[in-house]
Amino acid sequence: VAGVSQGGAKALQVALQWHSLGLPAGLRLAGVVSVSGWLPASVRERDIAHGAPVLLVHAAADEVVAVQRMRRARDELQARAFEFDGVAPKFGGVHSGVGFDARVRGCIEAWVAERLPPAAPLQGPRKRSRGGDDEGG
Repeated sequence: VAGVSQGGAKALQVALQWHSLGLPAGLRLAGVVSVSGWLPASVRERDIAHGAPVLLVHAAADEVVAVQRMRRARDELQARAFEFDGVAPKFGGVHSGVGFDARVRGCIEAWVAERLPPAAPLQGPRKRSRGGDDEGG
């Protein structure tokens, strides 16, 4: 799950409340990316879920969401045993452009390729021929 700004905050909230979302048992969160996000204050102790790989990216000159909020989210995630891969706010730029920065996209793509397993191909229903058998008769 990933998001930018408020979407990044929501991605962190979903990660921390994973087990209380009513999802099928055994469904594991593959990873979380939050770009210029923060940890919402609405997350309560009882909502905290298991750890998952997390990447936090923040614009160094973010004028909307202070870098300190990303650092507080990082500290909270580390305390909750999430597999944290934080990126220091080394990307220049401002809040409105960080999600579109090519360096940020490259960082996220590299992290996803390294940390997350490839998704299994989706298996849809087999096409049936007009004859009703699967072999095309």
